[in-house]
Amino acid sequence: GAAQDPLSCPWQVNVYSFDVAASDNNILYAGTETGYVNKSTDNGHNWQLSGQGYPFGGGVVAVAIHPENPDVVYVSAGSQIHKTTDGGLNWTPMLASSSLFGASRLIIDYTQPDKLVAATDKGIYISSDAGVSWIRNWTTKTWDVEIKPDDNNTIYGISSATGSKFELVISRDGGSTFVKDENFPSDHTNTSGGLLAVTP
Repeated sequence: GAAQDPLSCPWQVNVYSFDVAASDNNILYAGTETGYVNKSTDNGHNWQLSGQGYPFGGGVVAVAIHPENPDVVYVSAGSQIHKTTDGGLNWTPMLASSSLFGASRLIIDYTQPDKLVAATDKGIYISSDAGVSWIRNWTTKTWDVEIKPDDNNTIYGISSATGSKFELVISRDGGSTFVKDENFPSDHTNTSGGLLAVTP
């Protein structure tokens, strides 16, 4: 008989976040709009639901895999950072109820894997102890952060300045302080957030 088209799906699941393990490129994690984390150990050919039944609390908008140990993964969902140390079997919320924030981007310092940088709705947060404690070192809503590939002391952030304009902020001291880049054009209007990319 004639080949049948697959039945259409009555819902969709957008992938909100994605990361590839630097220590093993076959290991991938994807976070979805519907609040799930999916893991592949064969370069994306097959996927398993990670942390089934764990309440991530919203769309998983950021994923960061430890650069040396792919069993350690951080994700941002809802107003919480979640961490696994066993490859996604079990997850733990890292933020105390008094210090919650929603991170649109998480990155791990490639030379100091216990150091994380988060672009959040409240600014830029830094953790130096593998996500246990966080310090806010920039206070304007930030959409994305990147570490300079050849200098981990240089960190860039893209924020929404006063009104609806973007501003580029830079740290030259590993995230301890950030300053606005006065050379960045001041006429770029924010309508739905922004992303950064840093060349090698």
